[in-house]
Amino acid sequence: MSEMGTARLSVGDRVIDTDDDNPDVGIVIARPSETTVAEWEFPTNEGPMTTADTNPGYPADSQLVLVSFLSDLNGYWEEWNDADPNDLYDGVEANHVHRYGFPEPRLAFVDEGETIPEGATEPANKETEPPE
Repeated sequence: MSEMGTARLSVGDRVIDTDDDNPDVGIVIARPSETTVAEWEFPTNEGPMTTADTNPGYPADSQLVLVSFLSDLNGYWEEWNDADPNDLYDGVEANHVHRYGFPEPRLAFVDEGETIPEGATEPANKETEPPE
């Protein structure tokens, strides 16, 4: 798999999408071992797609990283911050929190103590309706 010189991310890491001009902070909820963006399918209105299909600027053999954004975590699962990192994926599924697949090189680590990069948002507890 191609790593493109990127530091390996871990479950529980705070990240931003480097392709987004106004990124929200997300949390890595899973990094499925040996799973590439070409292997992870998700449903769309046009039919099943892979993360590689929606990220043509990245190698199809890039490591898949699953992320949930803080606004979704805070809106659907208030106790997420108390969860063990190993339980984040199951908690996201159980609480119907949105999750998104990214090529690992597209994400940048954000240290909790760092200032969030200009333009990035880290929303407070935001009221949202759960997905159907």
